[in-house]
Amino acid sequence: MAAALQPRLQAYIDLLHRGLMLLRNYTYAGNVALRRIEADHLHNIPTLLYEGNEHRHDYYIRGERGVTPVLCTAPFTGRCSTCGR
Repeated sequence: MAAALQPRLQAYIDLLHRGLMLLRNYTYAGNVALRRIEADHLHNIPTLLYEGNEHRHDYYIRGERGVTPVLCTAPFTGRCSTCGR
């Protein structure tokens, strides 16, 4: 299980890094609307870094972000609803 979490952990850290850079840029530009959207997105990530509940990750991607995964999720979850593996 630990090996499966590593790529996802790196992805969350990358999202957090890029999101904080965006937040800084929106602040410099005075864009309050985008700053609020980005902050709402970023506040979820720290609680997901070492989360073992697969349903929380799935909800974050599909429910909160509204993204349909295009990559096979079988290496992370043991099953993939995208490709059926």
